[in-house]
Amino acid sequence: MTAPAAAAHAGPHTEDGGVVLPTGGLLRNSATGWASSAATASVAAGAVLLAGFAVLQHRPTAMLDRRLLRDRSVAAVSLATITLSAGMFAVILYLTIFLQGACASARSPAGSGCCPSPRRCSSSRAYCAAPGSPRCPGG
Repeated sequence: MTAPAAAAHAGPHTEDGGVVLPTGGLLRNSATGWASSAATASVAAGAVLLAGFAVLQHRPTAMLDRRLLRDRSVAAVSLATITLSAGMFAVILYLTIFLQGACASARSPAGSGCCPSPRRCSSSRAYCAAPGSPRCPGG
């Protein structure tokens, strides 16, 4: 890969790392304790990558042309999209954690329970939400 091509991929890679590392660190913190050095380092590395991403977006080859955000309708739709995406990410992430903990599900069934396939969704509802199910709290 040439230097200009590598520089063009730097933005998305720093953004991905800046989102994934803190998420993994926060999940690891809940399992190992909030004073865990590995988890804290992961969150800190993610913060550094997000700061690097913000610096990289001031280049002429940024992922998003900032002039687009001067239009109020584009800015509003962008803000709504980011908000909805963050909400869905949180719901899917914590739903799998709930299915593993409260419903005593293994990792694979809990993850496949969040798949958009109707067959998977109906089987996960039957698995965890069946009346009188010993796997479901309050059931």
